[in-house]
Amino acid sequence: MASQRTYFGDLWAELNRPEPVLRHAYLLYGPEEYLTRRALDRIAELCGPVRPLDFAELSGAEVTLADVADEVMTLPMVASRRLVVVRQAERLLAKAHKAGTLTPEADAFRRALLAGGSACLVCVASPSVSLASIPGGPLLKAFACYGSYPMQERQLVQWVQREARKRGLVMEGDVVARLLTVCGSSLLDLEHELDKLAAYMGGGEVTRAIVDEVVDASAGSLADLLEAVAAREVAPALRALQAVLLVPRLAHRVLPALSSMFEEVRLAVTLPREKLAEAFPAWKLREVTAKSRGWSPEEVLAALDGLFDAEVALKSGGSGVDVALTRFIVSLRPGGTSPRGEGMVR
Repeated sequence: MASQRTYFGDLWAELNRPEPVLRHAYLLYGPEEYLTRRALDRIAELCGPVRPLDFAELSGAEVTLADVADEVMTLPMVASRRLVVVRQAERLLAKAHKAGTLTPEADAFRRALLAGGSACLVCVASPSVSLASIPGGPLLKAFACYGSYPMQERQLVQWVQREARKRGLVMEGDVVARLLTVCGSSLLDLEHELDKLAAYMGGGEVTRAIVDEVVDASAGSLADLLEAVAAREVAPALRALQAVLLVPRLAHRVLPALSSMFEEVRLAVTLPREKLAEAFPAWKLREVTAKSRGWSPEEVLAALDGLFDAEVALKSGGSGVDVALTRFIVSLRPGGTSPRGEGMVR
């Protein structure tokens, strides 16, 4: 199974053939969470009734290659294929190399994947990570890699109009443009708002006034939060956080969004300039460069450690998402980040 530059359209065509192709190992990357979720749902359907006995979801930051290999080698109990999903795949694959060569653990992992078996492994990279920046080298050849890329405005308009028709809604171009201005270009967010409009109207023509009335204008506050955190502007960041946490569909995305942003900033402050163009597509490079201004490598690592502590606090039940994130943001002092764990809920 060779790694190659293919897209979600190719994956969707494979999964929907009369005799679908289901590979042993996938690597999904790109910013469109909607497409990733759609692909995972279809893969799970083809594997059979995987939940809960034949399904495992892991974080690449928390497990080793050996842990994932054990999950992949475990035989299914009910389903025809066991489904193993690894989020933050780039952090798992970063553990594959030492001194420029594959570690023995990584080589054993690669052989397990190439041998196939009765499991389907789906590694999902963080939304901001491009294929060029994903480590792994020879290990990537064991995966079928599929990427998503931001749609152009014309494509977004067509997608929204097509999805609106499926819900019995009619949306003219200027109304779609207003929806994109208020909601942003995330397909996941747009799907949510179209569902909300369909429930509100039941069908018919959507006007600009209806968009302004029904669509939550605070959807853009996640971007405001990331910008304020990157600039270490504590008071604006806390105000943006409060707005984000009031929107359920955004609240669960705060931690992944912050993690992705700081991983981008880490690359921006550690890679040589010529390598940055390889790590980020042109549309992303300017944004990442702006957010990384004023950060040192040490400060970025301290911020990532503090964010990790916030995740641990949440998973252990030591605090609510509002408390953990508030304390994390407060720890980002204007002169630099706090030492690991300072002020965090344990």
